[in-house]
Amino acid sequence: MHSRCTFGTSSLDFVLNVHRLFFTLFLGLMLNANLFADQMVLELDAERDTAIFEGLDTSSGIGTLFIGRVGSQGDSTRRRALIAFDIAQDMPADSVVLSATLQFHVPQVRILSDKLFTIHRAYAEWGEGTSFATKGVGVAATANDATWDERVFDEVPVELWQSPGGDFVDEISAAGIVNDIGVYRVSSLQLAKDVQDWIDGSKENFGWFIVGDERAEGTALHITNREALVNTPKLEVVFLTPPMIPRREQWLIEFTGSNDEISDLGDLDFDGVLNGFEYSRASNPNELEPAEVVIPISENSFSFIRDPRARDLTYRLEFSEDLSIWDQVLVSEGGRIPEVISGFRYSEISVIGSEPVREVLVFEGEDPVTKRYQFARLVIERN
Repeated sequence: MHSRCTFGTSSLDFVLNVHRLFFTLFLGLMLNANLFADQMVLELDAERDTAIFEGLDTSSGIGTLFIGRVGSQGDSTRRRALIAFDIAQDMPADSVVLSATLQFHVPQVRILSDKLFTIHRAYAEWGEGTSFATKGVGVAATANDATWDERVFDEVPVELWQSPGGDFVDEISAAGIVNDIGVYRVSSLQLAKDVQDWIDGSKENFGWFIVGDERAEGTALHITNREALVNTPKLEVVFLTPPMIPRREQWLIEFTGSNDEISDLGDLDFDGVLNGFEYSRASNPNELEPAEVVIPISENSFSFIRDPRARDLTYRLEFSEDLSIWDQVLVSEGGRIPEVISGFRYSEISVIGSEPVREVLVFEGEDPVTKRYQFARLVIERN
């Protein structure tokens, strides 16, 4: 796939050898007070947690959590933990989530070996009763407990999971390895996206399932529950809050000394980077910079810079076979964490010294269908 970008030209001899990028400007809403600037860190305690046990009407509503598969003495059955945090109580509804990190403590490990765990978003309500288990078979479920078969135990009518063992999405929000006693922290873009979806209200907050390595016997783990005195589960969220003035106005004042508007299609410093692109990556429109906006990392991977404070921008990375039909590969709207189509992977890293600005890295997958693309472009729209 071609590996450079150019601006302000539609000359085909350039397009055949470079990425063609353009800036689409939509007038209106020039001063939108819902842009973001102030970065905050929030640490939350779990609102509720529990554990469920395969084949048993047992639970651990206020006791130790368990995950994984037990050995033959426990009939090789599985255990899963559920955990939820009241995010909306402490975060403004219009927050933009930058990262989310789930922390939990493993107080006991029977065998010192690598044990996989995965985090999955729950999509059904569940209960937490007063059952108190300290061993891996649980204790008899009490009213409002969750069990392997029931979302809320002892309810009339019965409230069953759609699938025994709990209702959660197949997509993994985060994953990690446990190999000893200690505190474990796991973070990912999908975990942050789950939190963002809950804040936005696009998905209901039923928390997450923590699923252990269920492929082999003897992989069960203990996890310290929220009612313990120390080492309780935590969720750390880094997010942006609304500033007093819009991001666009902040950017203008910072780099031009005035909040007077400048044209997105102009180029104040004549470096080949349009003012609109300078704004999109929080750079100085009066300072010469390299004229690459989409940067090739390798033949099939690219990066670009986005500013999550600029909620008035939509970033779209598009690929094409022949420059006539463009397929959207990735989109980031309103400062949100990007979404990518199947067949592609991406990650984000902070731009050191320019936080919270992010560098987005996009990679083609192994699917041969994605290999047909020859050209890439970045489309940025301002609302």
